[in-house]
Amino acid sequence: MSTIAAVTEKLREIDADVQRAWQEYHEYLRDLTGQEYEDAEPEAWELLQDELQDIEHRRLILSGSAPQTLAG
Repeated sequence: MSTIAAVTEKLREIDADVQRAWQEYHEYLRDLTGQEYEDAEPEAWELLQDELQDIEHRRLILSGSAPQTLAG
């Protein structure tokens, strides 16, 4: 597999991970209503944002635009 093909495949995996993260967020909240939803949504949103940040960091590493280690 060429380098370009390998990078393209990794980018597809990253895109799929973004879709998966959003899907998990929606599924977690789907059956909740009223106060249950209000209580659960902020934590679900924070977890989604953390996941999306991790995914974006992987994308930046792949593009050579980010350091190889996570800070924090």
